[in-house]
Amino acid sequence: MGIAFVSLVVSALLEASGPDCEAVNARANEAGIRIPGHSAIYEVVGHGRLQFYSGPSAACVVPGVFIVRKDRVIAYVEYGGYTFVLFTNSKEGGEALGWVRTERLRATGEGISPR
Repeated sequence: MGIAFVSLVVSALLEASGPDCEAVNARANEAGIRIPGHSAIYEVVGHGRLQFYSGPSAACVVPGVFIVRKDRVIAYVEYGGYTFVLFTNSKEGGEALGWVRTERLRATGEGISPR
């Protein structure tokens, strides 16, 4: 999945979040550090729920959307202490796409593409 597709998908989330979150997300997409596909799989660490945000800011909470310890995500961009990720729930189906706190993620050394 390319960054352009990811940006389009997150647009729907941003419409409900307000213009501040949309601006923060756009800035992060431009200035953020891209995570190479060969090392893009991360695992949630720590205790409690890891909240999703529509932009890399505490003001951009997506209510009721979170992941927990040992869940694995595909990471795309890091910016300002947040990482833009895709979580696929294999048990219940469905996906969550958005920003989470980087400090709660650990690189697994695995990826979604070859080096």
